Amino acid sequence: MPIDISRKSIGPTVICLLIAAMEGYDLQSAGIVAPRLARHFLLRPDQLGWVFSAGTAGLFLGAVLGGRISDRVGRKAGLIASALLFGMFSIGSGVADNFELLVTMRLLTGIGLGSALPNIVGLVIESSAPGTGAARVTKIAACMPVGGAIASLLALKYPALGWQGIFYVGGIVPILLAIAAMGVLPATPPTPLDTGRSFTVPARGGGHLLGRDNWLRSIALWTISFCVLLILYVLLNWLPILMEAKGAAASTALLAAMGFALAGAAGGAVFGHLLGRAAKPTVLALAHGGMFISFLVVAVVNGSTSTLIAVSATGFFIAGAQALLYGVSGETYEASIRGRGVGTAVAVGRLGGIAGPALAAAILTRGASANTVILSLLPVVLVSLAAVFVLGQHSRSR
Repeated sequence: MPIDISRKSIGPTVICLLIAAMEGYDLQSAGIVAPRLARHFLLRPDQLGWVFSAGTAGLFLGAVLGGRISDRVGRKAGLIASALLFGMFSIGSGVADNFELLVTMRLLTGIGLGSALPNIVGLVIESSAPGTGAARVTKIAACMPVGGAIASLLALKYPALGWQGIFYVGGIVPILLAIAAMGVLPATPPTPLDTGRSFTVPARGGGHLLGRDNWLRSIALWTISFCVLLILYVLLNWLPILMEAKGAAASTALLAAMGFALAGAAGGAVFGHLLGRAAKPTVLALAHGGMFISFLVVAVVNGSTSTLIAVSATGFFIAGAQALLYGVSGETYEASIRGRGVGTAVAVGRLGGIAGPALAAAILTRGASANTVILSLLPVVLVSLAAVFVLGQHSRSR
């Protein structure tokens, strides 16, 4: 996974890689421990949906706040604060002793997690050579599923950790990374702001997310982000339970989650490589096509080996599409509104992440099968693909 870094940028790049991986760790950990949480707290599917959606609601709030903090106080300070926040409240998730406290801790953890990404994107884009930033961001985002795979491996190999131990690991490591970042990351001053009103629509579109030059691509990006993260969060949160509903053993369900994560890391790396060699909308469309086909295959197959392969393929395309989104959104806007632009695109995606687990919970609560949940995602893929074509048309017109 080459990332074109100079010696001077090795430290900051490693910090960004590791924090991105820990974000991926936390995103998948809730789904991995979901069966244990359900047994420990005697949770119904709709209550599990609240646990998942609370974390994603925090991600939405964090993305909005993190984007503005990134522009106003600098990327370094914003990233350190984010890592400390999600580390402390991940530990809080592990000590929660009732359903209400668990939901609260997942909400606060999500706020810290959500605010990290706009700062990472800003740091990487602004330290990259012209034209290479999107590919670098995509490759760094590919490390997020690696963190998810680590969470799956810990749960599989060290069951004595329990669900609490999974959350503790996800809290301690980000705190250590935040301390390291204080000495490693370069000072990043705030970017010059225009009026600070990023959504106004003046006669000229520069400096505003919904200005004349930006409104169409902003809406297209937001639509893609909403759809892709809706799909991703359904599987991040519900995959082990869906696999068990299809008849897989608990160990096979954990292996499926690990395969999903590792293949997702590979997808981010491959699509990041393609991003430097083909038009961005074309690469995004390719990821969507693979997503659609892989869902159909997952719904059809039943054997353990074939299911593992199909789920891994799904992870390759979904996580690849997510990583592409971060790379594309980072280069969409000028520096003065980059944090807000990325933060808003990610925040809209988090709304999809809130809707996705809740949608799956509603379908399962009504007694529907795992395949029904999987097939219900196909129309979402098509809506997202339509927005990709709109984004491509806008890019060509510019």
